[in-house]
Amino acid sequence: MNDNPNLGETDHFNHTIDEDSTRTYAVKFNDTGSYTIKVIDWGANGVFDGTYDATGVPFAAGGDDSEDTVDITVSPKAVTFDVPATAVIGEKFTIKGTASTGTYVTVAVDDYVYLELDRLVLDVNKQFSKEIDTAVHPAFKIAGLVRLKAFIDRPPGTGPIEPTEKDDGSVVILLVNGSLVAELSSTYVAQGDDFKISGTARGSKSVDIVIVPPKGSGGTMIDGTAKWELCPGQVVGIYLASASVAEIDHNFSKKIYVGDDVDTGNYLVVVLSPGSDGLYGKAGWATLPEALANYNLVDKTQEEILAILQNITAESDDLWVQLYMKVELPFVKLDPIASVKVGEPLVVTGTTNREEGFAIVVTVKGPVELTPQVVTITKGTFNAIFDTTGAPAGTYTVKADDGDGHTDTTTVKILPAITPTSMRLYEHWNFISVPKKLVEGNNNFSQVFGMVNTSGHSIFYYDTVIGWRAVNASDEVKPLRGYWIYSAEDTVVYLTYDTYPLRTPPTRQLYKGWNAIGFSDTVPAAANSALTSIEKSWAYLIGFDARSQVYESAIINNDETGGVHDEDSLMYPMKGYWVYVTEDCELAGVSI
Repeated sequence: MNDNPNLGETDHFNHTIDEDSTRTYAVKFNDTGSYTIKVIDWGANGVFDGTYDATGVPFAAGGDDSEDTVDITVSPKAVTFDVPATAVIGEKFTIKGTASTGTYVTVAVDDYVYLELDRLVLDVNKQFSKEIDTAVHPAFKIAGLVRLKAFIDRPPGTGPIEPTEKDDGSVVILLVNGSLVAELSSTYVAQGDDFKISGTARGSKSVDIVIVPPKGSGGTMIDGTAKWELCPGQVVGIYLASASVAEIDHNFSKKIYVGDDVDTGNYLVVVLSPGSDGLYGKAGWATLPEALANYNLVDKTQEEILAILQNITAESDDLWVQLYMKVELPFVKLDPIASVKVGEPLVVTGTTNREEGFAIVVTVKGPVELTPQVVTITKGTFNAIFDTTGAPAGTYTVKADDGDGHTDTTTVKILPAITPTSMRLYEHWNFISVPKKLVEGNNNFSQVFGMVNTSGHSIFYYDTVIGWRAVNASDEVKPLRGYWIYSAEDTVVYLTYDTYPLRTPPTRQLYKGWNAIGFSDTVPAAANSALTSIEKSWAYLIGFDARSQVYESAIINNDETGGVHDEDSLMYPMKGYWVYVTEDCELAGVSI
């Protein structure tokens, strides 16, 4: 690159090259634009045989001359930065970028060159990179905008940039203060269990945790250890801990163990960050205990301790989050359990304040013992499902046991499997019907429902003409009629059908308006089929979910959408229904 015979400014020169016919030249351009470099070989005779331009410079080859050209586009030298738009004070970030040419890049911060950013070496890809720790670098410790300027091959030297120096690229970065987010794994915890404090602390390398008992600094340490001398002469029950902050995702986490016999109640939990400078308060205390040593902490309430922490962090970049954790006596509690029929799954659920993942043993004992289950706690709840296939009907005792002496029990009925001759009644109100004519001697209300505990409620029947009326004990229970009966508990009623064959199917006179009807078959059927006899008259059909004590969605005649209102939705045995008819009509049964 130093073979040029002329180091001055020129647009041409003549030169004899070595015998190896190879030579390298360096060309310096003082302006941007497109340029053509032409080389003319004078040939074997060593004489230029071509033509000259108007200024007497060889222009084109001739005779045994030969020539070649190359086009060059000259662009301004430039640096492109690749930096984040925002950087958090107290964290690290990287200043990097790419230069179009050169060997070094110098980066100035707000027109000042610091030693670590002076003459950064460009790699083979013309790229440079430098990690900056804003916690210690003086140029990145104040929130606001900072401008980075890059200079290619600037002479070495730190200090201010001269006004005459022109940068080759610049970028702006917004510096922001750190942030602190903290949360508890749960708002409550049982004695002897543990919980977790976690969160994100931007701009900090660690956080401190302060936990104050419900009774203040004179209460029990949350972890069950003895009170300690936090500061000289100050023996308190204040729990102190710290947690490091991850450099990449800025997360932190700390597991706190709760003692077996600690005070119950709400513990004050304060998570503190010393900010980007790593120091507490305006005074710049190196640690939180050092800061607390300036205060009297003995016999202080939670509110007074909180006020002290607020005073320590005032007028500084320190951050804090206030939380509360309720410590309780351990408990397990079973939810009410609905009766099930033999063969149906028995679902047992409950709540507890034992820690996440804690094991609970659930047992079901009665005429036989169902296979015990061990279940784990998920968000304060547990769930066990028992197979009742082949289990004898009867009353069973369900028990939940945490293994530490905390239990809860309740009872559940496993009812006989429902057959075409049995009717299940749920606790509270039931809208029922019988599918067929009942046999003489077991067909009136006293004989069919006499064993049901109705808690003093009458059995009701609705007549469109006269309205509601209570049935008499001696009244016949008839098919195609809907009855309302209250049961104090889940139970099963058994039916005996009249099998005499010389009998016509039942019919029922309906009147314009709402009528309480029954379903006259022992297997489900589509409403549109079951109500064929009143196809032109019925409009709406509404059932009642006795298990949930709510009405079901209305079935609408001629609705063929396939949704909940579709006319082909099923009607079920033993259930009563409200039907609205637009005219007087006669409903016919679909079985005998």
